[in-house]
Amino acid sequence: AKERFLREAKAAAKISHDNVVTVFEADERDGVPYIAMQFLQGYPLDDFLRKKGTPSLRNVVRIAREAAMGLAAAHKLGIVHRDVKPANLWLE
Repeated sequence: AKERFLREAKAAAKISHDNVVTVFEADERDGVPYIAMQFLQGYPLDDFLRKKGTPSLRNVVRIAREAAMGLAAAHKLGIVHRDVKPANLWLE
């Protein structure tokens, strides 16, 4: 599990795109794996949906478009995000 965690974090660190969180470093120290990533303001989409309900059609399209653009940047590098869900989509 630790090797998979580090492998996936290091793969994510290769992605440079406005719609993908920046991973600065992924490594292990004293047997504990870690990821150093960009600090994000805002909240995950699942929190937004729970607190505010369904967004407007305009915002749904914007969120979907930006998520697709971020995933496309990963796919260009051969990286497949295997856990796309509202908790992993961040709104700023």
